[in-house]
Amino acid sequence: MPLDLIRQLPAIKWLLVAVVALIGGSISVARAQGNAKVVVRTADGTVRVTTIAVGEEGEPTVIGDDDATNGEEAGDDEAAAQDQQPSPRLEKLQAATYDRRPSTILRVWSGLAEQLEAERKAEEEAAKQRAKAEQAEEKEEAARAEDAAASPDTPSAEATEPAAPDATAQPERIDQPSDSGTPAAQDEAAAQAAKAKAAADEEAAKAKAEARKQAEELNAIEAEIKALQRQVTLGEWGQVREYFATLKKSESRAGYQQMVTSLAATPEQPAAPGLAPGEVNRISLDDLIGIANASPVELDQEATQRLIPLLQMTIQQGTARDDIVARFRHEVAKPAEEQSLSQHQVIWLLAGVSLLEDLDEFLPTFEEALAEEDAEVLLLLAKSKGREYAQEGKPVLLEEAWERLLPIRGFDSAKLKFKAEALQMMLAMVPKLRDELGAAWLATSFETDPALGMEIIATTGSRNANALLSQMHQPAERLNDLKVQQAVVNALLSKAPEQAEQWRSTLQLLAAGWLREAEVSQMYDRSIGRGPMMQRDSWGNMFFMEQNLDEDYYYGGNDDAPRPIRSAELLKVVPDEKWLGFVSEELHPAFHRFQAKLYLKISEEEAAFPFIEQLAPSYPDDAVELVNEFIQTWTRNHDPNSNSRYTNSYMYMFGFDSRANGIPLTRSKQERNIEELAGWVKRIRAQARRPRRVRHRERLYVLPLLGRGLQARCDPGCVRRRRSA
Repeated sequence: MPLDLIRQLPAIKWLLVAVVALIGGSISVARAQGNAKVVVRTADGTVRVTTIAVGEEGEPTVIGDDDATNGEEAGDDEAAAQDQQPSPRLEKLQAATYDRRPSTILRVWSGLAEQLEAERKAEEEAAKQRAKAEQAEEKEEAARAEDAAASPDTPSAEATEPAAPDATAQPERIDQPSDSGTPAAQDEAAAQAAKAKAAADEEAAKAKAEARKQAEELNAIEAEIKALQRQVTLGEWGQVREYFATLKKSESRAGYQQMVTSLAATPEQPAAPGLAPGEVNRISLDDLIGIANASPVELDQEATQRLIPLLQMTIQQGTARDDIVARFRHEVAKPAEEQSLSQHQVIWLLAGVSLLEDLDEFLPTFEEALAEEDAEVLLLLAKSKGREYAQEGKPVLLEEAWERLLPIRGFDSAKLKFKAEALQMMLAMVPKLRDELGAAWLATSFETDPALGMEIIATTGSRNANALLSQMHQPAERLNDLKVQQAVVNALLSKAPEQAEQWRSTLQLLAAGWLREAEVSQMYDRSIGRGPMMQRDSWGNMFFMEQNLDEDYYYGGNDDAPRPIRSAELLKVVPDEKWLGFVSEELHPAFHRFQAKLYLKISEEEAAFPFIEQLAPSYPDDAVELVNEFIQTWTRNHDPNSNSRYTNSYMYMFGFDSRANGIPLTRSKQERNIEELAGWVKRIRAQARRPRRVRHRERLYVLPLLGRGLQARCDPGCVRRRRSA
């Protein structure tokens, strides 16, 4: 019984020893589900199978004890127990490392590596011989010292002089001779001692022979592993396949998996200071095909995906994408028994390295995938149609992608991850599809399948909750997620209001996602209006375009800052009053505050003021701050020459008359501005808890509307007198 297996079962070690002592014979142990199965074969061929369970506190309990009259009935159990014990070859294969760096390949190819290895072994052997010689000399010196101490040159006088008899000593008792002192008894004892010595010598010889045999086996295994490493380094994949074919199934699988894993991870090596990292394993396209062909068993999806890092290394080392696709096409065209990579394996590899554009020619048709209920292929077909839609913008392509996703939810054999991915893709398409497809599907889901409706809400909410982390620099994607969320909630509230009442807390979580995006837009969005604005290029030409297309200017070069959704677009997906009815009233002021701020940011003060009015009763200080910003925005919007302030004073355009760079403020325009301002002041005062006077600093924003010449000579009551006049 292997000692390491006993160490793994300390709680039942004493019981195993007792079983061996009572029954005798050979013993093997297997572990399964926390229990130990002990198979004992006695000298007369009887086999006993004992199952031992270990409790929580380590106490062993025998839960099964079966006897058999011969070893045939328990042969399977004993074989299973032996198979679960890792063999020395399996341990070596699982610990082996492989090196395909260019420098290593050249050393092995030229034979320099073998010479260095032989020189290293010779040095180790010489060191061992020197150590043995030193130990022999030390033993010889110790023996001479012991001999000198045991034999003195002259005996002492006390030793040569006979001792005087002791008068007080008792007379020595003389025993009668026993039978053990007879010659026959002595001969029998001598014979038993000789027999025991012979048995001990025989056991020692067997142990020595067994140790020598194990050492030879280990040396042979090490030689096999070194030969395998050399074949991998030189790319002799045919010989690698032949070697794996000679091993047990468990050993060949573990050895192949370790080889692929080791090749994907470059051996550790020190990098020179200030220089690029060192060498990496060299994996060509031929090497990749050879590694796939060297597999001892057919590659399933999991095993094929382990080859994806190797394909990525092939691409990074300069292999053209067209060459990869051409080689894969050649492999798929071969007969099935000659293929190194099958059609599905090629699909898994290309999808793993995101070569989706080259994947279409290897995909089965929609009808074939539907007949086989292949959810993964249907997903890839839908992604292919989605890419075509992004390039051409034809709605029919998006509808074809939707058609390929719909059946996946009904496949009983499809994996959950494929169903979840299909649901995410379908939800992302809802805002872009016709209402007869997207909105109708949502309504039907909430009406007929509450479980699907719950999954839809959970998928939408979790995606939006992580959007600022996973899609920090993709505002368009985050905006589309908010549109999906709005469509989902609207369908729920209109088709299943009773479900909405039960999911009130969930709807509040979804609404909180809009608040997070509103805070980001309020901090980082620099747009000041809706739609395109007039701008000038470096030559003075006027043009209209969307604002803030220059991201470096827009974000100030800060790549760590999230890209905000434009305020005008974010206001389109704000939760409406019906949705807010399911949100706690404590959050309503936050929605009012951010809506007011975003409307003022895009210079729409009239749309912002109703939210200021709703905020004023509960948060008057915030309302005052928003009113100040409201007056600034109103002033800027009613100044016909406000855009001229953004003109560079050092810019000169030939043939342009600076006197024409302005629009006169007529008397009628002044009167209209004052009347409108009076109406706003009246509404502002109506919301105040006590009368508040407008501060002088805020009044100065209104003075330019009365005429630029009036600002210098108008006192603080100028506005009121001018309005009454």
